[in-house]
Amino acid sequence: MRWDRQRAGEGEPALPGLEGLARSVRSPEFDGARPVPDKVPAGSGVPFGRPVDPYRGCSHARTYCLEGGTRILTADGRTAALSELKAGDGIYGTRGHGATRRLVPTKVLAHWTTLRAAYRVSLDDGTRLVAGGDHRFLTAKGWKHVTGSRFGSAQRPHLTPGTELIGVGRFEPTPDETLGYRAGYLCGMLRSGGFAAEPDAAARALRYLPDFGASVGFLKVPPAPDAHWQRGFLAGVFDLAGGFGRGVLAVAHDEPEIADAFAAALARFGFAHQVDEVPKFPTRQEVRLLGGTGEVLRFLHVSNPAVAWKRSLDGAVIGASRRRVEAIEPLGLQLPLFDITTGTGDFVADGMVSHNCSR
Repeated sequence: MRWDRQRAGEGEPALPGLEGLARSVRSPEFDGARPVPDKVPAGSGVPFGRPVDPYRGCSHARTYCLEGGTRILTADGRTAALSELKAGDGIYGTRGHGATRRLVPTKVLAHWTTLRAAYRVSLDDGTRLVAGGDHRFLTAKGWKHVTGSRFGSAQRPHLTPGTELIGVGRFEPTPDETLGYRAGYLCGMLRSGGFAAEPDAAARALRYLPDFGASVGFLKVPPAPDAHWQRGFLAGVFDLAGGFGRGVLAVAHDEPEIADAFAAALARFGFAHQVDEVPKFPTRQEVRLLGGTGEVLRFLHVSNPAVAWKRSLDGAVIGASRRRVEAIEPLGLQLPLFDITTGTGDFVADGMVSHNCSR
């Protein structure tokens, strides 16, 4: 078996009392196996100083692999394809925090690829995950493999229809920077403080302004804005008048027209929200997003704000956005599958907490 500092998932025994043990194997298929030394002995005559460890990475029987197009949550709150990641990239993993888990930034330590039989895991929100049978996802009852059995040699915790996966919910695609998106962004950003506050927002606005020449028509809220305009408007207002802290994403604005337009854009994309008056400032309204971390992340993906520090999800609590498994189906073919090793031992794949490749 494999473990990380003697830690094991649910249903997998740990080895107590062996301080400092890094790796061990006890299985009939490995009888007689000898440990691989960390260094090649001096005078061996081989042209390298360290051996190739055949028990490292995804060449080993328990491979934890996903299809290369799987979207991974990166440390800027955006996503990247698993196949495109490389060692050193910043992503989000998780840490246990009492009965909950929190998002924490971590690094990709290594990147692996292999050819394995593939399975499709279908969730009730429409998510489709393609993975190897040995891959593990975090469920409401601990880590579980994609496939397994309740009996015999293949017995292990595994997914079944109805299993609840833990995560942040399905990822939304990033909006295209259409002309409508750019007009909405400029309207929201310039009517919420303009160039004085946030360099990231100012840089984006300066990139967008030449598209409109000498016209300032984009400063008006259209009577019937389309979805592109509203996505950009959400980003522009949030960049200058919004923030995310203590689990709450909110925007406070002194212009009722802008606050109302922001709330209307949230409603268009199905975001539950609340609008409150601010007693100390009679003209100010605060619009708060409801629904927890999953909805905060969906907002960031739907709107794509520019200000980097406002996209930080460090410490955000996850777990409420559970999705149920509807089916696990063999695809009947082998596919190139990818995986990574991370500092936290996990990562967020298409919204679900996923175990990384053991080293």
